[in-house]
Amino acid sequence: MWLPRTQLALEECRRHLKETKSFNTPIEAYITRGLIVLLCAEIEASVTHLVIRRVEATDDQEVRQFAKSISKAFVRNAKPGEIGDVVGRFGEHCKQRYQQTLDASIGDAGRMRIGNLVTSRDRFAHGEPPDVTFRELLKAFKDAVGLLAAVEKSLGLSDAP
Repeated sequence: MWLPRTQLALEECRRHLKETKSFNTPIEAYITRGLIVLLCAEIEASVTHLVIRRVEATDDQEVRQFAKSISKAFVRNAKPGEIGDVVGRFGEHCKQRYQQTLDASIGDAGRMRIGNLVTSRDRFAHGEPPDVTFRELLKAFKDAVGLLAAVEKSLGLSDAP
């Protein structure tokens, strides 16, 4: 299961927003801000985990240790293009497979939603209010799952279509 912490938080927050009738209120905005930060962080951590899994496929212990030691620098943000660049470090064929899989699963709209989340997170960090609703965040969550499946496939870690 991809993004388990975010999925649990989304379910709990959706229940709270529904029970308290807090959709379209400042409460929704505050909840969504925290969830945006959580989702972006979990995407980045998941991509790093997938890269480490791919590196561990080698028998060269020194390469494995090196990759683990610099793993914090693999993913700087959750934007699909930047993740494509990380995947591309394994070869152009990996990046092309990532792009093709992403096109088929989330398309341009999904890429844009995830990119908007990162932009919104950055704006929030600099004191501006994010402009993403809880419902938009739910759509972006589904896109993030598709993005991670594309990374997994492009690195040869799954046979999923």
